[in-house]
Amino acid sequence: MKIGFDIDGVLADLNSDLRAITEKAFHVKVPNPTPHMYIINVYSGLPDKEADDFFWSLVAEENLFAKVTPDMEFINLCNKCLDEPEIDVYIVTHRFYKDKGLDPEKTQQIVETDTIKWLQKYLPKINSEHILFVEDKKAPVVKELGLDLYIDDRIYNAEDIADVSSMSLIRDRAYNKDAKETKSIRIFKAKDVEAIIKGLKIEKPIDEIFHKKNPGE
Repeated sequence: MKIGFDIDGVLADLNSDLRAITEKAFHVKVPNPTPHMYIINVYSGLPDKEADDFFWSLVAEENLFAKVTPDMEFINLCNKCLDEPEIDVYIVTHRFYKDKGLDPEKTQQIVETDTIKWLQKYLPKINSEHILFVEDKKAPVVKELGLDLYIDDRIYNAEDIADVSSMSLIRDRAYNKDAKETKSIRIFKAKDVEAIIKGLKIEKPIDEIFHKKNPGE
């Protein structure tokens, strides 16, 4: 079985870090949890270009991705998968920024170096060849890899991937609660994913695993 994980919003709690940074840097109060994904742009009061530049300075100068807060519930889930010899784990992330920052090429090098170090710290058994930085849509990469299951936090990724994977899961977050999934399945806890993995191993239909569409309900 091949399982794929997104990083931000699944394995990493980037939004909590950006909320704290925004509150400290701009002396504002950001809702917790926040219903917005682009926290700096929404709450800093800066024009979008300046907000973007501030984010890239965090990435390239302060190594944000090397110290982003891990979501230990899903980190532990991923490590459980890595411990199972019959499961191949892949990390497929949109951290591809070769056209971003003051020095885009350098920025991407920093992004990849910091991300890999972070993953190796929290997922020590991860195969470095299974870490993919995707510039465009994830679905073609998921299809090429032949992933049986993929977990993301963005509705457009989850819905696209549902067309090419046996099962596509969207992790419930404050900023995607209003999204209406039609092909992907919304999950709320790591235990939901564990139940799905067990069901896939014996080819059990999803509605028989949970007796409902959304396992967390």
